[in-house]
Amino acid sequence: MCIPFKSSLWGVLVVTIAMLAGCEKTPCENLRSHANSCDTPASRYVPDSQSSCTLAREKYGATNFDSFAECVTDSSCDTLNAVQQCRETHLPSAATSPCERFTLWGVGCGMEPTTQGPDCGGFANSLTAPAFETWVDCVTQEGCPTQSDQRYLRCLGEVFPKTVETRLNTCNKIKRWADTCGPLAPEDSPIGFNLLSCLGQGQVVTDQSFVDYADCLLAMIDAGRCSSNTDRVLCAVSLEVITLSQERENKCAQLISLGEACPGAVTGNSLTGCGQLFSRFTNASFAEYVSCVAQVGQNCNESADFTTCLPLLRFSP
Repeated sequence: MCIPFKSSLWGVLVVTIAMLAGCEKTPCENLRSHANSCDTPASRYVPDSQSSCTLAREKYGATNFDSFAECVTDSSCDTLNAVQQCRETHLPSAATSPCERFTLWGVGCGMEPTTQGPDCGGFANSLTAPAFETWVDCVTQEGCPTQSDQRYLRCLGEVFPKTVETRLNTCNKIKRWADTCGPLAPEDSPIGFNLLSCLGQGQVVTDQSFVDYADCLLAMIDAGRCSSNTDRVLCAVSLEVITLSQERENKCAQLISLGEACPGAVTGNSLTGCGQLFSRFTNASFAEYVSCVAQVGQNCNESADFTTCLPLLRFSP
């Protein structure tokens, strides 16, 4: 606690000044406090040593980052482009990378992005590069989110083709089930929801079985059976995993071999993983991607950049 002990008047002043100095908040704490005052959603807990904010401060240097943080915290909640303006002024080098823009947006809004890391986690790799950049632009353009903000789902809907809208709607159903049944689930079988995991699950099963699965979960609410693990298992049984065609299996086998010869490309690591990861892309674009990986891997070294192959992938209509 920052309470000076009572002594002589001079002692009180000296100790008070010292204690107040010790109570000064860090730039990251100030950003979180500012976000809370602006109704930004509460962030998941992450130790300071691992937080995106601390890592960003180390990356860009204390002087530049602290200027960025002070610029954000001095702005009003109504200034929607405050984070962007402060980033462009104090951390201009981050403007060229959609991952850095997204991470600094999350940091400036007092949040811990789930796609943190130098490559924004697996999420950036699950999309083509242009799609990921479009998603980042969409998510960040209206300032920091509020408690009731739905921009993540809306922006995914704008980035993904119409065929993926079904999965987005299905994930909304599953989230409704998780929000309702989560507090009533047995302690040894908790219920949580993660949008990226949900979309990933929907990517590897047939659209209809995914819809049936979500509707089955919602039926648990209507029946008052949120605590039933048996019902949850029976719902999961309805999921039908997408099977590989012979053509796709052959290409996956080739891709995995290329990845083993020159690590670095996104391959899925196994026939099943490859089939699931690339199931939503056209056969032609997947073949182009495999050819690109083969070409880049011919001169396998530390500078081999397989990310240039990702934009070749195209979603099935």
